[in-house]
Amino acid sequence: MRKSTKIVKKLLALFLVVLMSIESFAAIVSDNDGTSFVTKAEFEALKNDFNEQVNNYNRSIESKIDGAIASYLSGIKVTQKYNLENYINDLSVKLRTFANLSNNALMPSGPDWRLKAGIFMVSWASHLSGIEHNNYQGMLRYSLYNGNPNDIKLVYKTVDSGANTFKYLVEKYEINGVNYFYPHFDYRMQIEHWISIVSASVSRTHSTNPVDMATITTDVTWDMNNRYPSTETKTGTWTNFYGTAAPTDIITHTSNIYNRRAPVSTMKYLVGTAASTLYTSTAYCIEYAKRSTYDSSGVTTYAPTPGGINFFEYQTSTDAIQRHVDTFRPTINFYTQNVHAIQYKDLINEDLSKKLYTPVTRCDGLAICRTENMGDLHIKLNLTSVGTGDDEVPSPTDLSGVTYIVEIKDSKWGTIEPTTTKYPDSLYYNSSVTEGILDINIEKLDNKDTTYWLKIVPSLPGSGVQVEVKECYIDVN
Repeated sequence: MRKSTKIVKKLLALFLVVLMSIESFAAIVSDNDGTSFVTKAEFEALKNDFNEQVNNYNRSIESKIDGAIASYLSGIKVTQKYNLENYINDLSVKLRTFANLSNNALMPSGPDWRLKAGIFMVSWASHLSGIEHNNYQGMLRYSLYNGNPNDIKLVYKTVDSGANTFKYLVEKYEINGVNYFYPHFDYRMQIEHWISIVSASVSRTHSTNPVDMATITTDVTWDMNNRYPSTETKTGTWTNFYGTAAPTDIITHTSNIYNRRAPVSTMKYLVGTAASTLYTSTAYCIEYAKRSTYDSSGVTTYAPTPGGINFFEYQTSTDAIQRHVDTFRPTINFYTQNVHAIQYKDLINEDLSKKLYTPVTRCDGLAICRTENMGDLHIKLNLTSVGTGDDEVPSPTDLSGVTYIVEIKDSKWGTIEPTTTKYPDSLYYNSSVTEGILDINIEKLDNKDTTYWLKIVPSLPGSGVQVEVKECYIDVN
């Protein structure tokens, strides 16, 4: 009981203190203000006003805190770096080298064939010496070469039309059912066709009547029944003079690659800049895999003239030797390899075409990379000056002064090239680049899937620039 009594006394004393405090607050009010006591309504109004001021103060603090946080966050960019696959470094060196081909106007090849024909003719005739000289007449037909009537030998005739006889060997690459071609070698060569003809025959002898020279046929046609490279044997009569004698003609037709020429820069490197006539000039090409296949759709006809004069010698019964001279003109028909006439601008960059599985020509430039992200694209290239000249346009002796025009687009270049003026649709342009590291930054403003195409123009004819990618990435916000 004592304990509870004490608690009650304490509560009572606390209540009295509170009452005395309320009375004291009321007494502070001036007489001029009216009543000395605060009503319940006035107290509630004061309390609400105080709460509103506290709320306003809190709202002000929260707004300031939010503004400070927003200002801080706005100054921070949250980015993610994505390394991109570059399409250049895996290419062979020559197919990532841009050359200045401005002095190379035409392709050094042509549609004509180089032909070598060998003709060997032997005839046995009547006796023209010894005791038979005065008793018999006959005819001897042979080839006179170097002034010696007894020197019967192989006679050569070469058809050579200069640069027109040269061809390129090409490889075929099929993309989506369409055939494209690229050089098998970067040099040109002559494809020689050899025709060899051997004729053995026996003339008419022991004639009792003189032979009339007017009845002798001097022209012969070898029309090969089998025009493919092979050996063909023919028998039969081929002049009136020989009567019933049976000549034997052995005809051979072979083909081989001959006389390779030095590498030609137009076939070896990519186009940085070139004479406009180069793009549409025609390269005459033979498919490497079919170099031993012959085109039966049309026959090649040629009538070579032998190097020596073919003589007919005539012996009469009256001991007088008469000589009739005529040239020998055979006609030879044969098949050749199928030739593709390809415009230079259509020859492809085989390495890049196979990597992208789309035709990329030697004129289209180099695809660097592709991305569909929006952000800041960073490309670092290493550029090295090299000589790309040939016999016709040699490389500069000093490459230290070579500069480049470097330009990047979002589409293939085709037969246009960078100039001293930037193209309106270019994404990067620099007209005074030198050898070494080149940093390229491109701001990509959309999420479109984009491939970036590079083309470089070296400043001097016969000079070139090799391209290597050191870095390639995009920072995505």
